[in-house]
Amino acid sequence: MNPTPQRRTGDEELFAQLRELWSEADPVPTGLVETMIAAVASEDLDLEYELLTVVTRADELAGARSPATESVERLTSTLEFSSGQMTVLLRISGRAGARRIDGWVTPAEPVTVRLAVQRWDGDPEELVVEVTDGRFSFPSVPHGLVRVWLTVPEASKPFATPLFEI
Repeated sequence: MNPTPQRRTGDEELFAQLRELWSEADPVPTGLVETMIAAVASEDLDLEYELLTVVTRADELAGARSPATESVERLTSTLEFSSGQMTVLLRISGRAGARRIDGWVTPAEPVTVRLAVQRWDGDPEELVVEVTDGRFSFPSVPHGLVRVWLTVPEASKPFATPLFEI
């Protein structure tokens, strides 16, 4: 037994006929919906999520002469962040109390580097340097979660690294 079809109003009938006409004459290509979802989701992805690549991680002691100095714990790490138009290379070294961060920006152009640290004791800290030759350093950075912001004078948005821990 077939259910009785519902009666459509004039506009509903017209729209149903148009929908059927276009479905037959020009159907939606296979995969179009998924492709559009991916395209919209990845638009400006490089601005929202910068690529993080751990280039090297050296867990050995730097400059250690004997096992007696192992308690000093002097580790180094190298991190590289890139947005396609700007790359920053960070070398993190130092002792247990604070770390030194040396950085290189390419292309080497005037840029403001702001380092924001969310310290483990809860107090945030911010360090800022002006860079003209692509090279910068922060001699004493406390342990915590760190993000580096690079601002080029003529750029509309700053380049930001993801959070990383030192």
